[in-house]
Amino acid sequence: MQRHERIKDWQLLYPADLEQLLELLVGGHLTQRTVLWLTDLDQYLLQPPGERIAAALRDLLRQPSLTPVAVVTTLWPPVLG
Repeated sequence: MQRHERIKDWQLLYPADLEQLLELLVGGHLTQRTVLWLTDLDQYLLQPPGERIAAALRDLLRQPSLTPVAVVTTLWPPVLG
């Protein structure tokens, strides 16, 4: 995977499962200049800990001490329906 010039030195995190994602979000493991890659966001948000994950993502994006940070994800139209 080729990274964009502006983020080529950023840390890329791709959690393997819900537990690892929650640990990254609430465990203080994220730092500035991190790209958090979440394929198929619905797989995270529609599971039992989905509300905790959504709240933790919101908090992450509102935390000035962690900026800049990027969250990249996909969400398919049938799920939005």
